Amino acid sequence: MRKVTEQIKKSFFARQTKKVNATFTDGDSVFLHGNEIIKRDPSGVILFTFAGWGSSTTRERLKGILNVDVYQKDHEQYYNGAKVIDLYDWHVVQN
Repeated sequence: MRKVTEQIKKSFFARQTKKVNATFTDGDSVFLHGNEIIKRDPSGVILFTFAGWGSSTTRERLKGILNVDVYQKDHEQYYNGAKVIDLYDWHVVQN
């Protein structure tokens, strides 16, 4: 896990604000290049999205912060073995 990801993860789960390079958390959401990729809803449920980007950086942040199974195969994005059809969809993090 990259150092920036570790720092943002720590701040997100502590509900603290932190900005490191192009990644920012306000304690309730995580943004990468200005795109919200992780959010906590009012009931505490955590969700994530690719925000339209199937980049290796987006996957690294999602894996590192949330420990979710996201990967790319044949230029397509997958979550828990299922192809992600819409990269803007929000997914509930299963604990």
